[in-house]
Amino acid sequence: MLKKRWQRNLLAYGLLGAFFLIWIWESWLGHTSGDICSQNPYTHQKECAPHNIVLVVLWQIGELLKDYGVIITAVATAFIAWFTFTLRQSTDKLAEIARQQTKLIGAQADILLKQKEIARLQFFATSGPRLIIRLVQAGFPTAGSMTTASVTIANVGKSEATVLGIGADIAQRKRNNWLPPGLDASPISIPADRTIRRGERKTYTVVGVTVIDKTDIRNIKLGVQQLCLVGEIRYSDDVGAVRHTGFFRVWDTERDRYVKADEPEYEYED
Repeated sequence: MLKKRWQRNLLAYGLLGAFFLIWIWESWLGHTSGDICSQNPYTHQKECAPHNIVLVVLWQIGELLKDYGVIITAVATAFIAWFTFTLRQSTDKLAEIARQQTKLIGAQADILLKQKEIARLQFFATSGPRLIIRLVQAGFPTAGSMTTASVTIANVGKSEATVLGIGADIAQRKRNNWLPPGLDASPISIPADRTIRRGERKTYTVVGVTVIDKTDIRNIKLGVQQLCLVGEIRYSDDVGAVRHTGFFRVWDTERDRYVKADEPEYEYED
């Protein structure tokens, strides 16, 4: 709409300008005359004839171009070369500005994507599920028996969790070294009853591969070696983001139960 209006205005102003030029021609230039002189090749005398002033001016311009055509052409060529050079510089600067703007737009897009990702992670951190170890129940093992424990998991988050796997083992440790047969707490998939709703608790049984003998019982009570319950829970939230909860418990002979150990590598939520 604006473009059409601009075109109409330009046409109107052009017509007005044309009428103005015609009026000037008829009022002044049309009745003004001048002499055009040339030398007669036979009499060698200067002969002049009256002509319209406009024709005189055009004739003088033609004579000037004829006499100084080479110089005028050289100046015009130099001017065109200079203009072309400055135009190329301006074009290069505009291209560089365009490239910088493209980079800036790309950087802004990356920042927006990162901000969205941060917002998404913050939402998951504050609104997703959170599984913790609420309770561990176990009795001190007897000689010749396998070690077992009941681990109660609670969802203290704000949405339900789907348990993908639970890995846990009961093993013995001496001076931070695992005693044979070692520790194997690799998560094992849960075939059924995997959903833990908000505020819900579920209990799972852990069976260790270590068989305790009398020497182990004596060393545990003397503090020479430790009986440890180690495990990890893998679960997902409503959008499929996978989370982990690790736990590490050590048997306390005085309290006669498992207590949380100071083991940041094994005690975590992420």
